[in-house]
Amino acid sequence: MEPKSIDSLIDKLKEATGIKFEYYQRNFLERRIHFRVKNLEINSYQDYINYLAENPGEIDHFLNKFTINYTYFFRNYEIFERFEEFIRQYLIGLKRPIRIWSAPCASGEEPYSIAMIFDKLKSKIINFPDYEIVASDIDKTALGIAKAGVYGEYSIHEIPKSYLETHFTRQDTQLGPKFTISEDIKNKVELIEEDIISGHKKNSKYDVIFCRNLLIYINRESKEKLLRTLENHLVHGGLLILGKTEMLVNIQSNFKSIDTNNHFYVKSKLNPSIKVNKKESPIPTKKPIKKKENKPANVRKTIKRENREKIVPTLSEEKRVKIKQNERLKPVKIETENQMESRKKILDNRELQIIRRLNQIELREKQLNERELRLKQREVQLGQKEVLIGLREQQIEDLLEQIEEKERKNDKSKPRGRPPSKKKGTGKKALPTKPASVDLSIDDADRIVHPNIKGELNLPVGHYAIINSHDIENKSSKFSVYGLSSGIVLILQDKVHKVYGMSYMLHPKSTAVNNGASLFPHRYIDSSVSVLLDKILYNGANKDNLEAIIVGGANNIYEQEGDYQDNIDAITQELFSRHISIEKEFLGGISERSLVYDTIRNELLIKKKWESHYRRVS
Repeated sequence: MEPKSIDSLIDKLKEATGIKFEYYQRNFLERRIHFRVKNLEINSYQDYINYLAENPGEIDHFLNKFTINYTYFFRNYEIFERFEEFIRQYLIGLKRPIRIWSAPCASGEEPYSIAMIFDKLKSKIINFPDYEIVASDIDKTALGIAKAGVYGEYSIHEIPKSYLETHFTRQDTQLGPKFTISEDIKNKVELIEEDIISGHKKNSKYDVIFCRNLLIYINRESKEKLLRTLENHLVHGGLLILGKTEMLVNIQSNFKSIDTNNHFYVKSKLNPSIKVNKKESPIPTKKPIKKKENKPANVRKTIKRENREKIVPTLSEEKRVKIKQNERLKPVKIETENQMESRKKILDNRELQIIRRLNQIELREKQLNERELRLKQREVQLGQKEVLIGLREQQIEDLLEQIEEKERKNDKSKPRGRPPSKKKGTGKKALPTKPASVDLSIDDADRIVHPNIKGELNLPVGHYAIINSHDIENKSSKFSVYGLSSGIVLILQDKVHKVYGMSYMLHPKSTAVNNGASLFPHRYIDSSVSVLLDKILYNGANKDNLEAIIVGGANNIYEQEGDYQDNIDAITQELFSRHISIEKEFLGGISERSLVYDTIRNELLIKKKWESHYRRVS
């Protein structure tokens, strides 16, 4: 795509959405735009501008992809526990309502979690004050979900059981169970559509502000502007809660860290002004001390400051001693206060340096952990490739031995070109006459034949399996796949002849890798569908009876922008072009899942990553 056109595209999106994209980091903005354009299979930014003009609804689709709405109830539960501890201490002596601001609030899970905590505290604490929760976001679609208050399984997977049973109503649907939050909790939250970087629509001061996982996406200038907005709307001593990966490093503000692990910051109170210090300073003024009335008038008028000590002895001895003591102590007190103030500033600077150092250490640890995770993933991938290569080599050696054995037998006892006879006790018919070169293929190198300890034919990526109920050599009646994410699992079945086949594919097109289809046909959807169809027909299935089951295509949040949507489009297109109907499908979502298919019961069982038990998909 031509880079020069992206500026005009950003201007067009800014005009259509009202979002000031200059607030966001440039690479983040370009990555979101490129991802959307790629999904639409548009070849240039100018073509996307034309597409926007012809399809006004695309603006909402773009915003849905642009905003980051990955959230769920009580996300990072330890933060909410720490927040509840803070509130219990903060309320001591508070005589007014408490106000909370959640920004950005996404689809409402965070502010509703806060409302449930307050509802619990109100039932336990006597004279608990009234409270107000304001939640704002720029995404109109996300706010629509929050207003409806209906959520899927993933949104509630971390919620404590007591909250789920008290504040939610469950309803089973064709797309899985849905959970509706109670009206009492919904009514506690005021939802506002706004761009919080530009400012806040309300003039309220808040006691706590949640602003998690926004600073990492905007540039430094916008961060400083947003922090000024948050600071202006937070009371002195109020709490600011940032995301787990966000820190106020090298940014000037009045926020002090009180919890480096959870990134809790308190707005500091202002120090007394110099004017106030001068006013309260005990330094004597130059005004002459008023003398007793019984002194002669001519003496009183001629008294000068330098001769004041001549008058002091005329006072009582007790008063004279007190005056001298005060004159001695006052300068010492001033010097001590100044020293304490200077010492306090030094300690504050040291504390700030320590906090920054801790933040740097945490960031470094996170980078090291991420690097270690990438290395482990790379090791696993290399290990899988080594296993595949080893299997391939072993299969090739076995096939070469079989070919040599067959050639020796043919040379001794059979005329050339005669088809092989039927083997005794196998239950299989003799293969039709084919050239000897057919046996040179290594199609079975990626076939799973032996079941695992659970009696399942468990498929790794790029493999397939066949179950023929009439073949006595079959060793299992179940297929399984564990850890399925953006890849696709295809099950072809002929229930009449009881022949079944399954493959586990990872990419939509084999052209992405040189010789990909010939080496690993079942890693790619376009080649795997064709090969699996041939295999199942060869084993006795009838194409007119075939039906398909497809599972996968999840947008896993822990993966980089992958092929999940391309995979879904590719498998549906392949099956449509071959006139194969889809009996069941379980596509999309954001979580890994595992599946087991029982060919005897015709039963598909699915278990998402956070679920403890499999459930049947009808």
